Amino acid sequence: MKITTVSNIPGGETEIPHRIELLDRNDGLFSQTLYFRLLLPPVADSLCVSPHDTDLSVSFEPVVYNAINNSRESLKATVHTQDMLVMAQFPLPVHITAIQLQTDKGADSSLKIEIYRVDGDAVSTEPSETASYHARAAAEKGSHARANASTSTHADAALYAKTAAEYDISAFNTPGNQNLALSISSIEYRCSIKGGSFAFRLVTPAGDSVSEFDHTWLSGILVSSLPASPSVSLLAPVRDRDSGAVTMDGSNSFLLATQSAESDSEGAQVPLAMAVKDPFVKALDDTLGRIVRQRDEDSPLDIPIDFALVLTSGAPCAAAVSGLCVEYHCRKKCLIDQGLEKKALKFSGSTNEVQQLNLHLPQASSVI
Repeated sequence: MKITTVSNIPGGETEIPHRIELLDRNDGLFSQTLYFRLLLPPVADSLCVSPHDTDLSVSFEPVVYNAINNSRESLKATVHTQDMLVMAQFPLPVHITAIQLQTDKGADSSLKIEIYRVDGDAVSTEPSETASYHARAAAEKGSHARANASTSTHADAALYAKTAAEYDISAFNTPGNQNLALSISSIEYRCSIKGGSFAFRLVTPAGDSVSEFDHTWLSGILVSSLPASPSVSLLAPVRDRDSGAVTMDGSNSFLLATQSAESDSEGAQVPLAMAVKDPFVKALDDTLGRIVRQRDEDSPLDIPIDFALVLTSGAPCAAAVSGLCVEYHCRKKCLIDQGLEKKALKFSGSTNEVQQLNLHLPQASSVI
């Protein structure tokens, strides 16, 4: 028997490779829990994992999210206006990749955003970075909407506005796109700066502040977050000594892999791949062996048996579970059913004899 799927609920199924985002914070860590279930026939006495065919690998990657329009308080930036500066404070150190402005606020390509670091209440005297204007646009031609010269069209422009991606204006500056009508869908000021608190100033080519600029101009701050000390654990079931029931109460956990090295600001060390085959197989074997040893001799092995993979990081990130495969088989010590007449084979012992015995076994079974 083989398991190659995980789910976000016990007993569910989700095909893998399965990329998930670790954006929910619990007890100071960002984590996600994935489940897989071993199904057993009711006559099984024990279960054995096949080490050669069982495998698991997990990789952790950066994740990009909007720190302004975000429902999670642990990720949301606090912004306000102070002396023609937009002040932004983040609950975690982040890597800002773009500042997005409302399209109706009058920003144009001649303006730039200066970014200042903030230490406590003190704003640095010189900007740490200057971000340039970058607009994205949607294009329409007659009753059809087109992303660029090579993409397919939508029959209805209104539908396009809701479903299509945003596009660089520069992509349309070609002879084949001269009849396309462009409309700006978003304005971004792209940058690359890391920290926890910043001040933004919108400036003219002459270096003067745009007095109207305030935090209401912001439609988003896109940040990239890298994994920090990521880890993979296996949460295994235990047998209750009183009731005999097998449950997953959190008391039986195996740390499969962890990595303490921090990625640099450019993300040179990500994605972080973790091959956890050997500790994964050992944890499965230890758990299943303990469950079998603790059960009563005459009681059947409980079915099904649920396990959980717990992925954690000290910072928001994404994780991909790939190569999950649990190959296992069941064992039955005795195939004689209670209450049925036994079949006896008698041999004289003095001559070679051959007697026939018919057995009905499950598929792929072997007799030892």
